[in-house]
This record gives sequence, structure tokens and C-alpha cells, in this order.
Amino acid sequence: MRHSIWKTAMVVLAASVLVWDSRAFGQDEAVGRVQRSPELEVLGRFVGAWTTRTTSKSTAKRPEEVRVLGVADCKWILDGHFVRFQGKATATDEEDLQIMTYDSVDKVYRQWFYDAEGNFHHRTGTWDRETRTLLWKGESNGVRFVIDDRFLDDDTLVYTLTGRDKTGDIVLRIEGEVTRRE
Repeated sequence: MRHSIWKTAMVVLAASVLVWDSRAFGQDEAVGRVQRSPELEVLGRFVGAWTTRTTSKSTAKRPEEVRVLGVADCKWILDGHFVRFQGKATATDEEDLQIMTYDSVDKVYRQWFYDAEGNFHHRTGTWDRETRTLLWKGESNGVRFVIDDRFLDDDTLVYTLTGRDKTGDIVLRIEGEVTRRE
């Protein structure tokens, strides 16, 4: 008896995941009908097809500089409550995924990041309308990082990620430019 209840629960869970997955990663037809808050509309700046240029700058712990070109696509998902930003390096096909939203309870932006190497972390952010900048902060594996996403215009985003270890030394420095594709 217990085995059949467990089996039924697993089938229901699997079906729920499939339904969620199809809505989360497919094109959401209802997005146009959603009334978004001004805070969520900020994330709409990311929506579109992009070309990415990233440079990992040298630091004391990573002396080599690495440049990566890629592409990214960003869409509203889950009835327009979240934005999915999915990127891919053109030379290696390595992918990353970012999910963003605005948390109206805590009054912060939230972003979850995952990559093909198994790295993941959560960031919180604030929007500065004057400078058109989202400032993200987070921590992963003992490294505190700050990401500055600044929109130069509707088609260009520049960003800087600075990671510091517990002693305050810079262990990661990444700069990039994201430009909208036609």
C-alpha cells in the first residue's frame, strides 16, 4: 500500500514538473496581458537577442586574461513575472542561465545564476534610474561579489563583476558588453 502511494505521488510530481517546465521554458502566450509593476518593467530592458563580449581580467590568483564571445536570448516567462536570460559561448558552447524578478515584499531585485560547470548563486539588486544601473550583490564559495549592470542605451549594456575573498583581495574581475542583435 505504501509503495503505491509513493509511486502515485512521484507520478503527480513528475507531471507537475513537466507542466511547469513547458510553461517556464516555452514562449508564454499570456505575457502580453500581464500588467507589470514599474519595477518589473526595468527587467524588460534585458528582453531580446544579444551578442556578448566578456573579459576575465587577470588577478593575483588568476594571472591569465580570458576573452569570450557569445550570444544570449532573454524572454519573459511564467506569465511575465520572471525574465530568463540564457547565454552561450560561441567557441565552446558552454551555457549559463539567469532568472530574474522583482521581490515586492523585500523591495529588491532577485537573480539566480547557473552555469555549465555546475556553479550557481543568488544575487539581490537595486535599480538606480538616474544612472540606468542595476547593482547586484551576492556571495558564493566564500567570495563576495558586486555586479554593476549599466544600460548605456536601449541596445547596449556594460557590466563589471568584482569578487573579493574574505581578506578583501580581488580574486575575480570580469568586464563585459552586451549588444542587442537585429
